[in-house]
Amino acid sequence: MLGAALAALAYLGKVIKDPKSIPHEPPSFELFAFAGLISYYCLVGGDIYRERFIIIAFPLGLYMLFRVVVGYGSVVVRLAAALIVLVTLVASFATDPRLSYRFDLPKYDRWLVLGRYLAAHHEGAYLATGAAGKIPYYSGLRTLDMLGLNTPEIAFTEAQGANPGHNKFNPDYVFAQQPDLICSHIWGDGQMPYGISRDRYVENGYVLRYLVAPREKSELGLRVLTNGESSDPTDLISNGYDYGCVLRVASPD
Repeated sequence: MLGAALAALAYLGKVIKDPKSIPHEPPSFELFAFAGLISYYCLVGGDIYRERFIIIAFPLGLYMLFRVVVGYGSVVVRLAAALIVLVTLVASFATDPRLSYRFDLPKYDRWLVLGRYLAAHHEGAYLATGAAGKIPYYSGLRTLDMLGLNTPEIAFTEAQGANPGHNKFNPDYVFAQQPDLICSHIWGDGQMPYGISRDRYVENGYVLRYLVAPREKSELGLRVLTNGESSDPTDLISNGYDYGCVLRVASPD
């Protein structure tokens, strides 16, 4: 950010000093690319990858910083810039929470746990899920992707919102296909996203049967709900379970 800011100020100063230079000397490619990446990130967000896809902005910023310093700064300024970069690099290793990964074995992966469980207990079932990666792979089940990645009937619908990969869904189509299982994130008293509300899936003959905890709550693992727990899973969800599967037990009226 510092490099981009200095490069932008240097270019702005040049334009103010000589406005006629604009057609002949546009902003540098590095400045244009950096601004484009940051603007795109602010527009669409990082989804599950967060800011990883703009990692190229880091070397671009360093390049602009040193180019500005070499062109405008004294030896002292250049040394100060190098020190800023060094401190930033060292600080990132000390403060970035992503560097504190746990490498405990066996590694807990809720998608793998759920996929294998479904393979063992629901062979041949028809699955609908938004996490259409590991769960279909490990379960081996025929899968309807509720977010449209491999379901054309959903992929070519109108986008709802600006959250790429999660803004195309059609609950009417999902329920019309009558999948045996619908798995998705869950909150409150059993609500699911993408139009799969609790009232809606109950009306269509589904009951909440499985809850899975994230890595942060790995000790909870996968839980098979009793009928009583299915009717009111609020406490279980509030204690850490955030992903669930509803099972079709009856045809809709």
